[in-house]
Amino acid sequence: MLKNINNISLSTFETFSPDGVRIICRVAGDPTGNKPPLVLVHGTGNDHSMYLRPLDYLAPHFSLYMVNRRGRGQSGDGEDYSLEREIADITAVVENVVAHTGRPVTLVGHSFGAVCCLETALRTGNIDRLFLYEPPLPPGMSARRRAVLDDMYRRVAENDRDGVVMVQLSQWSGIREKSVLRLREDAEDWASRMATAHTIPRELEAIATYRFVPERFAAIDVPTRFLLGGRSSEMLRTATLEKAHPAVAGSSIVEMATQAHAAVTVAPRLFANHLLEFCRA
Repeated sequence: MLKNINNISLSTFETFSPDGVRIICRVAGDPTGNKPPLVLVHGTGNDHSMYLRPLDYLAPHFSLYMVNRRGRGQSGDGEDYSLEREIADITAVVENVVAHTGRPVTLVGHSFGAVCCLETALRTGNIDRLFLYEPPLPPGMSARRRAVLDDMYRRVAENDRDGVVMVQLSQWSGIREKSVLRLREDAEDWASRMATAHTIPRELEAIATYRFVPERFAAIDVPTRFLLGGRSSEMLRTATLEKAHPAVAGSSIVEMATQAHAAVTVAPRLFANHLLEFCRA
């Protein structure tokens, strides 16, 4: 058992993906399944630690399984990479948590992780709710984006991890320089981003070439909520408002007027309150 920044005990939960990769979740709250299980999936450039910020508000109410997606933390990685393998990882985690707790899960996803969760909901019947924060549905692969990706791949090869993160946030995601520098001031969060830098360009390429077919998601019949930042980029707002939300029949959407794409870490209590309200509805 380890202590996290919130002084809450964490344990380790192990799952093996269909291709044999070991996926590790850090577990907080009640690990016995007596409280509803949440599986929390982080986005690009993050790991399970992004969910440590709202832990104080969530741990009293849930068993939390915070995933380290492949290639980061204690989780393994494979020689071949694809979005489909990421989806298979999350599906395997959900099935394993259900086998362990005897209860269906609420699946929570941020950004790239939200896309993985959307797809996972088509592959298992063991999800009772979906809570998705700005899935970045395909922006396409323009010549400019291809050049930005190639620059990040080059920086990965040169082990310029700080540069990879800077390019991702400023040139790919379009976050204003002032906001990027503010993120960089959080030494713990920035160190976590740099630790995952080698996974960033491959995930951005996977999402840029992902083919989103809205009709497929009509099959999702569990309560689904999309979380949206009032100050998020136009790309993320369009993806959430005009693509993801209309594709899931009966889904709801909540906008956080003063937030952008990082409320999990910069406004953890607000994020937790929205999640708690949804789960209690």
